[in-house]
Amino acid sequence: MTGRQATALEAWRIAHFGSPDNSGPGADLNDPEKDGIVNLLEFATAGDPLAPTVTIGQLVKNGSTLEYTYTRARAALAEVKYVREFSSTLTGVWSQTGATVETIISEDATLQVVRVNTPAGSSGKRFVRLRVTRL
Repeated sequence: MTGRQATALEAWRIAHFGSPDNSGPGADLNDPEKDGIVNLLEFATAGDPLAPTVTIGQLVKNGSTLEYTYTRARAALAEVKYVREFSSTLTGVWSQTGATVETIISEDATLQVVRVNTPAGSSGKRFVRLRVTRL
């Protein structure tokens, strides 16, 4: 019989839900505490899936640049892709293009604090979101 070590996501699920399975309360797209942030995003940003999360990051306008800062779990880097997207409307098309600079502001053994710069745009409105997908 051969075994394997749990992935970081499976270990996170065991710690929070008692099972490594992508099902039930621990499923990637489940939101057990109903805060609007699904488990996969909670895992990727080192969140607690059983306690309400107010926000995933902070957005600050600095001249003609929007600076989006968020925390990501180092263990998640091998399992998820982080994508910053922006749009001029919440219902419009989300874009990944544009002058983007990602900077790791600080890090330790488990976390990285990352800043992603996005042009503020000229329409007077710009929305930024973080999307994570499995690799």
